Amino acid sequence: MSNEVFPILIVDDEPNIRTGLARALECESYAIATAGDASEALRQFRISHHPLVLTDLKMPGASTGIDLIRSIKDERPETLIIVITAHGTVETAVEAMRLGAHDFLSKPIDLGTLRLQVRNAFKHYRLKEENRRLRERLALMGEIPEMIGQSAAIRDVFARIRQVAETDVTILIQGESGTGKELVAQAIHNLSPRRAGPFIAANFGALPEGLIECSEGDRVQSVKVECSQ
Repeated sequence: MSNEVFPILIVDDEPNIRTGLARALECESYAIATAGDASEALRQFRISHHPLVLTDLKMPGASTGIDLIRSIKDERPETLIIVITAHGTVETAVEAMRLGAHDFLSKPIDLGTLRLQVRNAFKHYRLKEENRRLRERLALMGEIPEMIGQSAAIRDVFARIRQVAETDVTILIQGESGTGKELVAQAIHNLSPRRAGPFIAANFGALPEGLIECSEGDRVQSVKVECSQ
């Protein structure tokens, strides 16, 4: 049984709700912190980087729960967020989930359901941490878990992956279809300083020539994609 502690941040402007949720989640495996508004929550999050945040959506102050979710996901996309609100509508629920919320609960809260969701989040967190530590151990041993092989050619590929992984340059990977270009890209990402962030694979070859829209903050940029044959 793991003795790992799971930090949780509870955000709600009502003190009784914060206290009640903290007591409902009392467990030797959880380390509970609370905040009364989004600004205070973001300050605490930037210090402790809680892997799970439970937050109300409607709170006093300049920032809302939606603003908090957006800020947290921009800074640490891997953070799990459970939204709790008495003011939930289909629109706010969809917006929260679109921004990356892990789950959604409405007040009055069913504590059994809440505990179950938090346990599931803890399991998810532990699996990701175990996977990350395994990858780090394999990397230290000179192994690349995404790929296997002992031939001179594959060893040369491994060496090139390690050589470019620590650099901050654009890397072009070429090869026939099915030869493992995405695996190489994944391996480079996992050995790079950006490994804590998400790895996103996009198959541009399957898209018609045209525009791809991507969000950057509140702005939307259009990127021209041209695929040469």
